[in-house]
Amino acid sequence: MDQIKAQDRAVDLPIVTHPVGGAKPPFYPGLPLNATLRICKEIPNIVGWKMTYTYEGFRLIAKGLRGLDRDVAVMGALASRFHEYRLTNMFDGTLSGFWNFAKEPMLAHLDAWDRRDIEGACKIWDSGLADLHEYVADMGRLHIRYKTATWLRGLIPSPFMRPPMPKPMQVEIDTMYRLLKRLNLSLIDEKDTKLDL
Repeated sequence: MDQIKAQDRAVDLPIVTHPVGGAKPPFYPGLPLNATLRICKEIPNIVGWKMTYTYEGFRLIAKGLRGLDRDVAVMGALASRFHEYRLTNMFDGTLSGFWNFAKEPMLAHLDAWDRRDIEGACKIWDSGLADLHEYVADMGRLHIRYKTATWLRGLIPSPFMRPPMPKPMQVEIDTMYRLLKRLNLSLIDEKDTKLDL
């Protein structure tokens, strides 16, 4: 708490958190409810809370944030659950690496929800967006898959992260290529996806 307060004093700007503290389920990998609420109460510059939680933890934290005497935005992170979060109105915005590689269908999906076009949102979600997000959302490989999918879109020159992070597996590359292609997204040439791993 002292470190957060010191940073807040030094800059005196609005804060959107990225809470990762290794809490036990259901709050893993974010912070538990009591700590979250205490931080928000003691640091009024916090305007958004990135929801780095399991589904159950997300619901508990979101309800807790909604119970504060001021607004703290519930910022969805794991895009594989955006559909459910929008349905429950526990979603004020998003802060997510999924935007790096699937922004077009993600934006269309959220726009449909904003219009309350549930049929349209479901059509986009079920057209392959849910499958892509669920595949990428493997917590042990999440950031590797973010970068690989972004590379497959042709937006960055390489899928490799800095050592000691592992390289993507060819099966991951092939699976994400297929899932991205199903969404009719622009991709690099398939022949360029076969790497000597």
